[in-house]
Amino acid sequence: MKMKRIGVWLRAEIKKWKAETKKKYQHTVDPLNVSEKDGRFIVTNRLTGNFPGSPIELEFVFTLDGDKIVSLEILS
Repeated sequence: MKMKRIGVWLRAEIKKWKAETKKKYQHTVDPLNVSEKDGRFIVTNRLTGNFPGSPIELEFVFTLDGDKIVSLEILS
């Protein structure tokens, strides 16, 4: 499979996962802070929704290549 096709497939899978998660947990994401360290962007978010332990704070750690996200870690 060519890399471009893999990228299209991954984007579709991420969209599907996001929609299913939103429907199940009815959550909202509120960004609280953005910082940059060692070329990675860290977005601290508060997630509130229909899940045990709500609300929680998570860090979304992005690595970019130009205007594309090449990696994402979600940390609690």
